[in-house]
Amino acid sequence: MDRVFGADLSHWDGTVVWTEWDHTFKYVFIKVSESAPGFGYYMRDQLAGQHWEGAGQEGLYRSPYHFWRYRADPKAQAKNFYEAWKAACAQFGNEAKLELPPVCDFEDMTAPKFSADVRYKFRAFLDEVERLFGVKPIVYTARWYTGGWVGDCSWLNMYILWVAQYTYNPNGYPTLLPQGMPVWTFWQYSDKAELPGVAENDEDVNAFNGSLEQLKRLLVNNPEPSLEEKVRILWEGHPELH
Repeated sequence: MDRVFGADLSHWDGTVVWTEWDHTFKYVFIKVSESAPGFGYYMRDQLAGQHWEGAGQEGLYRSPYHFWRYRADPKAQAKNFYEAWKAACAQFGNEAKLELPPVCDFEDMTAPKFSADVRYKFRAFLDEVERLFGVKPIVYTARWYTGGWVGDCSWLNMYILWVAQYTYNPNGYPTLLPQGMPVWTFWQYSDKAELPGVAENDEDVNAFNGSLEQLKRLLVNNPEPSLEEKVRILWEGHPELH
């Protein structure tokens, strides 16, 4: 059973001492923005730039994420997400470049329950995020939310699923997936981890459902594999040749 571990960070985690980072964790989801419920304005995470810069210097695969809100305009949210990410990159003079696709966090409890309008607005947001970033985003959500607010989520099956379920056992499997989404790619399995270099104790940590080589295939700017890599992939895909 292959697992590749990663973390997710926001301003709640404080400034990370990256020289102490545990390189067991190969990727990091970094919060860059959120929409304020009911007020129509947009917030940017004040530590997004530091987290983006430090993770990049440590060679981690990075992905920005945005906390979606039902009551904010979908296109305006997507624009703020994109601009907040570019600003985080630019803070330390970095090119706006993705490693992993951006993440759309879908767990707004201020939304009306089981409303078609929720699906419509979230899909509109996803479509605009894809247009701006140039890649289909990852959807982060959890069964506790979708079961109580959304119901069937088969309309999200075209997206990579990052599911939250805290079993605190990274070698197990998430058993509570959103209805209609049977396949998970990333799994937030704990919110109680302690990470070296991170001042806050209760950290969110994640497992990728596959090997490091499989994770690399999700990279936005994944280079063309070498001839040796192509041969290895072909060999692994045809065990009858072994």
